[in-house]
Amino acid sequence: MDQVTLYLDTARAYTRLVALVRPEDWQRPALGVWDVRALVGHTTRALTTVVDYLAVPEPEEGADVLTAPEYFAAFAASPDKAAADDAVAARGHAAGVELGHDPAARTVELTGEVARALDGLPVQRLVATRFGHLRLEEYLRTRTFELVVHGLDLTRALDLPGVLPSPAVAGALELATQTAVASGHGPQVLAALTGRAPLPPGFGVL
Repeated sequence: MDQVTLYLDTARAYTRLVALVRPEDWQRPALGVWDVRALVGHTTRALTTVVDYLAVPEPEEGADVLTAPEYFAAFAASPDKAAADDAVAARGHAAGVELGHDPAARTVELTGEVARALDGLPVQRLVATRFGHLRLEEYLRTRTFELVVHGLDLTRALDLPGVLPSPAVAGALELATQTAVASGHGPQVLAALTGRAPLPPGFGVL
């Protein structure tokens, strides 16, 4: 399955999860400082950032081009990581508010918008991000990762029965382990996955 199809399939599966959120659930705690609305708002940025980045002219060739693991590793190693995490949290709250009175319907609309933005685009198109340029298919790997990880956060927060595409879950797991390697934590993660040694409390690749 190509990355565009996988990304859009995952986005549509995520909209089906959001449709299961009941009106009384939106203010329930979900993840860290986020309630359910903020978590869903943050996750929809995996859709809106693609639309926004594709709305500007393609950057010129010549700069270093990052892979998805290198992009995530750069974020994890940024010297202002704490400030960046705070900014992510704030954008999640703001995005949740922007979903309006019917977040589920708005999520469906955003999925349609990103599908139209991607229609016919070459996957080798360059995308400019804060940490450097990525090919579109590599950037979509990071957005699929966000949809999967936070989709699972939503199912845990509300005990939802929704299912995300297995290829998307496999891709997210692959990207997480590749990011661990790019960040110098590959041996630790491999030892944990094979039952050799637990990871330290609070360990994360992002």
